[in-house]
Amino acid sequence: MNVEAVMTRDPKTCTTTDTLHRAANLMWETDCGVIPVVDANGRLRGLVTDRDVCMATYTQGKAPHDIQVESVMSKLLFTLAPSDSVQTAMKLLQERQVRRAPVVNDAGALVGILSLADVVHASASGVIAKDVKPDAVLAVVHALTKPRHADKPAAKIETRDVIVTPAPRGKVEPAKSAPAATKASRKK
Repeated sequence: MNVEAVMTRDPKTCTTTDTLHRAANLMWETDCGVIPVVDANGRLRGLVTDRDVCMATYTQGKAPHDIQVESVMSKLLFTLAPSDSVQTAMKLLQERQVRRAPVVNDAGALVGILSLADVVHASASGVIAKDVKPDAVLAVVHALTKPRHADKPAAKIETRDVIVTPAPRGKVEPAKSAPAATKASRKK
């Protein structure tokens, strides 16, 4: 079975000059977490996610209607062709640790988007049961839950009076005040 049989066709899109307010509105209306960004000819230029909207408004201290999509969209894209097999799509999702991939035609125009949810729904309904085994879906989910850069130390995010260091998965440490934190106080 190929991607075209499973993908979401004609997803809602926005342009690079749209604001994050417009992108978030489209996400709300279509109950999705990503909006493809296209140019005037319908060619794919990027993706903007609900996380991109949240993080941009937080880090820039601006309202969504004051931030253009182009400034925060993902430009590194992993695409599929409508004729690609679902197995190829699953391998791409797993290897690239992405939940979804845009589907483009030979001219680079967006024709759909394939998400892990699309594959799961098609598999559960029996549409592609022969093509996608539960172990393949589990392998993608497992890849998605792995840190992308496990060999690098956790980044520090500074706020006004607190330094928050993201804890490794499975270990949660309470936040501590930046100036008063010492090794002794962390061990308590």
